[in-house]
Amino acid sequence: MRIGLLQFSPVFDCPEKSIARAEELLAELPDDAELDLLLLPEMAFTGYCFDSTFAISQHLEQPTKGPTSAWAAKWAQKLNCVVSVGFPAHMGAGTASEEAKRLRDERIRTNNLDLECAGNMNDEDDEDEAVAAKAWAAEAKSMNVGYWSDVASLCRNAVTIATPVVEDDSPPSGSALATPTKVRFETAFKTHLYPPQDPKWCSPSHRKTFLTTPTSPLPPLSSKTAPDIPHQRKFPKTTWGICMDINPHEFTAPPTAYEFAREAVLQSSTLVVLQCAWLDSLPFQERTPREDPSLEEQITKEQLVREAAATNAAIGYWAGRLRPIVEAGREEEVVVAVCNRTGEEGESGFVGSSCVFGIRGGGEMVVYEAMGFREEGVRVVDTRADPVGRVEMG
Repeated sequence: MRIGLLQFSPVFDCPEKSIARAEELLAELPDDAELDLLLLPEMAFTGYCFDSTFAISQHLEQPTKGPTSAWAAKWAQKLNCVVSVGFPAHMGAGTASEEAKRLRDERIRTNNLDLECAGNMNDEDDEDEAVAAKAWAAEAKSMNVGYWSDVASLCRNAVTIATPVVEDDSPPSGSALATPTKVRFETAFKTHLYPPQDPKWCSPSHRKTFLTTPTSPLPPLSSKTAPDIPHQRKFPKTTWGICMDINPHEFTAPPTAYEFAREAVLQSSTLVVLQCAWLDSLPFQERTPREDPSLEEQITKEQLVREAAATNAAIGYWAGRLRPIVEAGREEEVVVAVCNRTGEEGESGFVGSSCVFGIRGGGEMVVYEAMGFREEGVRVVDTRADPVGRVEMG
């Protein structure tokens, strides 16, 4: 299987710039690159550290209908592979702003207040009513009224999964290869929220379980040795998770619950995907931010050693949280693909370290590729190649 990991540092609160950066990195792929799957991190284009539903409201998208899904569909067709991207989702009938306005208006009506009239009141109007109405307006502006909490109940941390599909009647009976003409969408929602951050703006998935997609055909690729002969492909049965999903629920469930890993075992998945905004555990005061990761002179030897250790620790931890898959002892290899982001937002730093590793029969864990702590780029990993090392569970 050929997996592309797009690890980069999104521009916080600026999806347009983040998309431009992602496409700049994708432009480095060779023209003949063949992928089965392209992964981007959790909340790939918006950034991660939003402190309220109001703060993120302009970026919330309805699943399959927003700009992130459109971007994923474009690249799924262009690369002829499955593309999965993290985004902030809104489950209401309209946009988050429309839902907030509806709830706001309902609250104002309930209290017999007219926000619009409040702004137009003059000295002849009832002074008490004017003061009360303007107080509501100020409270709404400061985001402290209950309707934003109500909107948060409709928000999810999600990933969109775009799969290219070829119509049944394309191509004709000749030897020409089919071109993807449609895209099928699936959406996975974060089930285990990261307590210090996610509840500030969203709610957990009500599914109470993790998305598993069945084995499905992918459009054929041309064979490099025989370009006119289609190479048939199938995308494996896959269990999808988002960052904290790999951990015990709210860190209150016992560490041995292994909810995510047990679901993958139950479903007999042969591919496990984890898309993350996984934080660096080092305190902000002890980190050494670099404005431009390409400036080698800013990198001290001690910093490189620490970052390499952080990468090893992260991969070991992710592997350790999949212990039930190891213990299941399946003969068929289970491939694990982790796509994390890098960079910093405020006092939060991210550990990068995107990787692909395999869990083989007998409990052997091998790593095919791993990206660096601050590395940005697209790493193409072919699991048919020899592994580069072993994984030690944390």
